[in-house]
Amino acid sequence: MILPIQAFADLKISPMLTFRVGMFYTPMGISRSYNLRGNKNRMIRQVALTHDIMFENWSEVGVNVFGEHPSGLFYDLAIGNGMPNTMKTGDSWFDGKGDLQSHSEDNNDNKAIHTRIGYHGDMNGEFNVGFSYGTQKYDPEEKLEMTHTGFDLRYLHNSGIRLQAEFMSRTGDDNPTDLDNGIAAKATGWYGQLSKRFYAQDNEWLNYFEPVIQIDFIDLNTDLDTNKDLMTTAVGFIYSPEPFYYVKFEYDIVSEDSGDEIDNDKLWVSVVVEF
Repeated sequence: MILPIQAFADLKISPMLTFRVGMFYTPMGISRSYNLRGNKNRMIRQVALTHDIMFENWSEVGVNVFGEHPSGLFYDLAIGNGMPNTMKTGDSWFDGKGDLQSHSEDNNDNKAIHTRIGYHGDMNGEFNVGFSYGTQKYDPEEKLEMTHTGFDLRYLHNSGIRLQAEFMSRTGDDNPTDLDNGIAAKATGWYGQLSKRFYAQDNEWLNYFEPVIQIDFIDLNTDLDTNKDLMTTAVGFIYSPEPFYYVKFEYDIVSEDSGDEIDNDKLWVSVVVEF
């Protein structure tokens, strides 16, 4: 199976036990399709928590074991190579290391261990809650530690109301701190997203529309107060004239929690066609 920055093979023994080998998304927090620029994210922009603390498209080469019990309890455990001596944020973490030849390189003998456990069930809709933890030594000398701890919640009510929230904390050793590039070991972030989908009846120009609101916060260095500590209030709207495509609108009101204010509000527009 091949997805962006993923290439892996699965062996499914049962719903409670699947083995995965190859390159795969690290099991930290909600599935990437819900918080990146994927179709399941009601906003256009990926949240700062995912981009800055979890390195956005964070993939590991290794072994992944996961499954779900009939009760709804699930687990997801991965052992991988770990980050290559960097905490650079977003898609740029790999490009920031000019001496790397591929995303699959390993720079030490230490292995990154990441896990997410939680519950998935039906509570007048789809309910999903998870707890994540991961730790590794990410430098060639195996002296610098990096640990992630997270909590996530996703609920889609039968009425069309949808709630999604995450909290993520990162601790460890700097290599070194570089706030201009979003690099600091001790960082924290959270977001909450709420939307309601309204389906049309017998309307040839409208399939559904969905207003969205999201608030997210990022502190790139919990030891310092800087204007990199950002609170973003986002208002969005999704318009779908047909089941297979829709248009997203988003306006971000960005405020600096500390330091000098910056004029950095944003307007986004996205057209999505599904095949």
